[in-house]
Amino acid sequence: MSTATKMVFRFTKEHDKKLMREVIAHKPFEAKYGDAARVWTHVAERVSTAIQTKVVEKQVRDRVRLLKKHWRAGDLRSALGSGIEESRDAVNEQSQYETDDKKERAKKKKADEASATRCASEIEEEAIVRRALRAEDYESTSSVSDSEDIDDVASSSSTPSSL
Repeated sequence: MSTATKMVFRFTKEHDKKLMREVIAHKPFEAKYGDAARVWTHVAERVSTAIQTKVVEKQVRDRVRLLKKHWRAGDLRSALGSGIEESRDAVNEQSQYETDDKKERAKKKKADEASATRCASEIEEEAIVRRALRAEDYESTSSVSDSEDIDDVASSSSTPSSL
């Protein structure tokens, strides 16, 4: 019995560069539900042909996760070591400007709403006045026609009818 031992594959920096090129090109993290496995398989195939060594999708996914983890840790170390306080101050200052802009927009919106409310109330008051004037006009017109009707009835009853 001969036992064949498999060599353990180790990614090099050159392999990592080729892997990341394929990941950026195919964007497996943006794949729709159900398509992600197919995209990772495709990335593994492309990396295998590029580095001329067989790799499977699990190796590719695990390596990308590890690279992301190391990148985040390195990014955090560099941020802490290079004066993060200055950038926080810049962010706070920018946030102040954004807050002022938001307050300005909110103030303008309230003023516009108040103007619209005032305009609506003026229109409503004008409509009420017009209705009142129309009602007075209608009452005076109807009282004149009522008195004419009464005069017509009175004059017809006072004249004898000829039969």
